[in-house]
Amino acid sequence: MPSKTQNIIDTFFCKGGPLSKKFPSYEERFSQIEMARRVKEALEGGYQVMIEAGTGTGKTFAYLIPALLSGKKIVLSTGTKHLQDQIYFKDLPILKEIMPKAFSAVLMKGKENYLCKYRYADFAVNPLLLNQDEMPYIDKITGWADQTERGDRAEIAGLPEGSAIWKEISVTGNQCHGKNCSYYDACFMTRMKREMEEAQLIIVNHHLFFADLALKENSYGQVLPEYDAVIFDEAHLIEEIASDYFGKALARFHFLEFIADAKRELKALKSKETQIWENLDQLYKRSEAFFTLFVESRSHENRFRLNPFQPGSPAGERAASFLNTLQWLNASFSTLPEKTEGCYKIADRAAQLKTDGEFFLKQKDPSFIYWGEFRTGEGGMHLVLHATPLQVSDYLQQSLFNQTGAMIFTSATLTVDNRFEYVKKRTGMAPQEEYQFHSPFDYASNGLIYLPPPLPDPSTDFFLKAAAEEIVQILKLTSGRAFILCTSHKNKDYFYGYCRDKVRFLLLKQGEGPKMELLQTFKKEVSSVLFATQSFWQGVDVQGEALSCVIIDKLPFVSPSDPVAEAKMNELKKQNLNSFLEYQVPSAIILLKQGLGRLIRSSEDRGLLSILDPRIRQKSYGKQFLASLPPCRVTSNRQDIKEFFSS
Repeated sequence: MPSKTQNIIDTFFCKGGPLSKKFPSYEERFSQIEMARRVKEALEGGYQVMIEAGTGTGKTFAYLIPALLSGKKIVLSTGTKHLQDQIYFKDLPILKEIMPKAFSAVLMKGKENYLCKYRYADFAVNPLLLNQDEMPYIDKITGWADQTERGDRAEIAGLPEGSAIWKEISVTGNQCHGKNCSYYDACFMTRMKREMEEAQLIIVNHHLFFADLALKENSYGQVLPEYDAVIFDEAHLIEEIASDYFGKALARFHFLEFIADAKRELKALKSKETQIWENLDQLYKRSEAFFTLFVESRSHENRFRLNPFQPGSPAGERAASFLNTLQWLNASFSTLPEKTEGCYKIADRAAQLKTDGEFFLKQKDPSFIYWGEFRTGEGGMHLVLHATPLQVSDYLQQSLFNQTGAMIFTSATLTVDNRFEYVKKRTGMAPQEEYQFHSPFDYASNGLIYLPPPLPDPSTDFFLKAAAEEIVQILKLTSGRAFILCTSHKNKDYFYGYCRDKVRFLLLKQGEGPKMELLQTFKKEVSSVLFATQSFWQGVDVQGEALSCVIIDKLPFVSPSDPVAEAKMNELKKQNLNSFLEYQVPSAIILLKQGLGRLIRSSEDRGLLSILDPRIRQKSYGKQFLASLPPCRVTSNRQDIKEFFSS
């Protein structure tokens, strides 16, 4: 006999129910009701469950409604800030009107998203010398800062992602004074933490969730309060994001921020300790020399393995002066005759930076992969040092999966060959229950997969031109309206340049503007075409005619020369496993499913997916890729594309 809660859930999702009254074109979906029941059972039973819910299942309401009916304190963690905002600002207001009992919810982002009143007050007195491009934002920020109730930078329209002003006035854990701050009671982070204590639903993203988990693991405190259950949406991203937070990273900007904060504290004290000022300037030069040491081990790739340095070697000796400077600064800020709370923080940071520097020099822990990455940023290319856990599953098992209480892991892409084994092995998840709910959309009628007659092998120079010409012909048949999703920036730039003079549609390219602005233009200009790489493969929602075609250049295999992939593949080989079939193929299938997921976002959408890589037909593993995609009609005849869009 159905429980009272189950009857309530069924009532919510049935025709004529509270939810249907909020959506004129509401459709009762069996998979959505079943998912809501499974979530309810897991929350009541306090166990872990994995649920793959295909696009269109309506998974957000399928977990929100039983979560709110449960009466438990729940953390909801999403893969992106975009989904956070959608849930908090669009979905929850609807539910507040129809839920039988009132509930409270709070949206929490990483600290760097919030205004720091202490740093803002200091900035107002001692403004930073700014780039001319930043000057127009001063008045906008000043007016906003005086009236904002949340302090969230998302409220400032058009503020550049890497804004120098924002770095000066935002919350920073490195230099936060905590309860000793004169603005503590009025602090936006303090207010958020108080709201979280009272809220039934706390909405965070995976970055914040795993940052909090890493803090607890290292006994550095915590951000999130105690909770009864956690729901992970976009759970396919857990391995990648958790690896960042259980690993380490060291970059030049860490030292630049340290030097700027240290000088700020000295200015506040009106300190005339000339030796400290001089050593901070020396640290600037020596940190540059420190990172140059690692470039010597670089291959031609932007991501490369790091080599440890032997004590007494010339490189090791050059690093010693850098480490000694940090040790000296630690001692100097600890023993200043007059000290602010910030001085103690500076001393601690100097010690931590020294420890991190030694960690990357020695590389003694074999459970990490040590690698470097060049990133494009303000002022050009910057080297970032990384230490990534070889198996993040060990950390997750110890710090997360052993917790009591319910855990729901859900995403549109958790299976390979309709099995959850790959994600479970990579993350260490061991759910008591697993469910797969296929998309309710009619892919057989509304979707078409076009695999062109075999193009040259993707590893040859002939592939790019042949693929580019195929893209031109497809765009003419679809009237633009397409995403060209590329596996590299090189391919993206080549295809964009090739198509620019050959098609009449507006062409947009990732990198030519902020991501959200590009998407807004793409939606507005219906026939436009967007050329992009991996960040557009997932988490992008474009409904309707504007996106009618997704073209994928190559099967998205991780490069075997990538240092992290190489180490993980070598580990599988040690276990006598086929690393290509066990790691590269499954990870590529999940990413390909994400790419296809951009295409059909509603029951009215129709769309074409084209995969230009001939290996999907020529290689035995290609069958796995096709078997993992929705049941669309497959063709190699361009005439079928023309007929599909004319019908």
